[in-house]
Formats: sequence, structure tokens, C-alpha cells
Amino acid sequence: MATIAIVGIDEPSGTPQAASASGDQYQNSGEHILLVFNNGASDADVTRLAQTQPESPDSCDDEVYTCPAGEMSMLPQLTPRRFNDRLGYVQVRYEVGTAPDLTVIVIHAPRAR
Repeated sequence: MATIAIVGIDEPSGTPQAASASGDQYQNSGEHILLVFNNGASDADVTRLAQTQPESPDSCDDEVYTCPAGEMSMLPQLTPRRFNDRLGYVQVRYEVGTAPDLTVIVIHAPRAR
């Protein structure tokens, strides 16, 4: 598992990194957008794992996105309370066999105040 580097929204120097077959993680304050570049010939599912479950009978599902072949997908900001692990990271997993075709980067995009 690798930690995805975070770049500022106004930093043009950010370079996507190869997705890790065992999954990735990134620090999350609720102001981060995950960009996934699918360079493969097939669609790929990207899952961000929910960490906190509410009281029964409610439940929280993982966030699963299908990233179309040959395109970039922008996965929206997440609520830290629901998706951060104990260390403040969001855990990201990729569909089996698709990680070699994916590159990822996280953009820090503060909400307008």
C-alpha cells in the first residue's frame, strides 16, 4: 500500500503516481479530491472504504466508482467522520487486475468560505 501525495489546487507541478495493486491511502480533511486516470482498455472500479458505521439499523456503504476506460474520473470530497481511519487516512482499493492501468493524484481543494 502506498500513500498518495497531495498537491494544492493551484500547483501545476503535481504528477499522478501509479496505483498500488494492494491499494492506496491518502490523508483526508474533507477538502480532498481523488483524481483517477484510467489508461486501460476496460472500465475499472475504484472503492473508498467506509470506516465508521452508524447505530443500527442504519449503515454506511463503501463508495464505489466506475472509472471509464481511457478517461479521468474525479471522485468528490469525503466526510472525514465516515471515511477516515484512526490515523486520518482514506483507504482506496482497485478492482483486481486494473491497478497497472491506473494513475492517481489527490488535490487539496478548500471549500469557498
